[in-house]
Amino acid sequence: MSTLLENYQNPITLDGKLEVHPLVNEAKLARAKELFEAALAGNRIADATLAELFTSSSIGFSLTHLINMQVIPQLPEDEKQVIDGLVTTRTVRDFNPVTLLDLIGLGKFEGPGISPRGRLASIPEGTRYPIVTVKGTQDSMYEKLGKYGARFEFTWESKINDSLTGLLEQIPDALRDTQRTTTYEEIFDALDEAVLPASAVTLPDGTIVPPNAPLSVEAIIAAGMFHEQVTINNRKIGEISAYNLFLPTGGKKKWLWMLERFNAVIEEQEGSLRLRPAPLGQLLPNVTIVESDRIAAGSWKLVPKPGTTKGRPVWELLKLRGYEDIELRMKSDAGFLLSGATVDAFEGSYEADTISMRARLVRGSVLWDDRWIVASNGTGQA
Repeated sequence: MSTLLENYQNPITLDGKLEVHPLVNEAKLARAKELFEAALAGNRIADATLAELFTSSSIGFSLTHLINMQVIPQLPEDEKQVIDGLVTTRTVRDFNPVTLLDLIGLGKFEGPGISPRGRLASIPEGTRYPIVTVKGTQDSMYEKLGKYGARFEFTWESKINDSLTGLLEQIPDALRDTQRTTTYEEIFDALDEAVLPASAVTLPDGTIVPPNAPLSVEAIIAAGMFHEQVTINNRKIGEISAYNLFLPTGGKKKWLWMLERFNAVIEEQEGSLRLRPAPLGQLLPNVTIVESDRIAAGSWKLVPKPGTTKGRPVWELLKLRGYEDIELRMKSDAGFLLSGATVDAFEGSYEADTISMRARLVRGSVLWDDRWIVASNGTGQA
């Protein structure tokens, strides 16, 4: 944790990413950290002191802040492991529908400055520039952005029965795992909406591949050929340099077996056997296999990799500006000690013996146009 915090000029606020509660200050954070680390090291006095203060003072706010300080710096790398190579990320300012501001002519703009194919107008010497009205085009096929969260409560009674230190120790990993899982499920909610199959395709060797073809090398070749001819925004997609091929969990080995057999065709020549190159090998798209339990058995989806679609987004993760990462928040019925007694750094008392901790995460996803994706349910029928 300390190594990651060295990357911040102000580690307490994480350079503005983390709001400091009024009941939290540097001295309280230091005291809470000291108690917590001692309790983790097996100091029973520290463990008991921590539990007592948790339900009789404001230490919970400092512990919550310390957990956020530990978790938030680790989240970018965690999320990269989930989405890297699959989707791009778009940060939006509110929950309103996300739009793309586009200069490319889609039949929805006014002005002579851009041709239907997106070319800028030629400007003769000494003449005015033509005016183009830039419009937000609501061309997302699917979009969802929402707030997700969970609450757990710690009561005075639970400090008698349970280990507070053990609970707090587990929270950081639980938060990290929750963000990874929620992000993964969100992006696949969008991918689930892509169900358009390729039409029947005749390969150069005469093989006819039906719509919704079962997984085979020929089916992926046909999907690539079909995909190149699909028209979006008045342009054919053309060749895509790299795809992700989504298969059900366990499907990769089957694909590798198919690919090996495809590339090692056996033929008989004058009574002997020899290997020859597959005649259609040059037509096979460049694919990376991605296994997922979100892909139904027998199905597959061919999705362009991020950055391969000439500047047009296909499938994105959505984040809300200012709330990019999961955050643990605390609610309590804290009061103030109305006496002159000497107390710990964490002054205060409670009207009720219950403390709530809430994890909040805002995530979403968008699929701009399902025609970018070739899907198959594996039935061989349209």
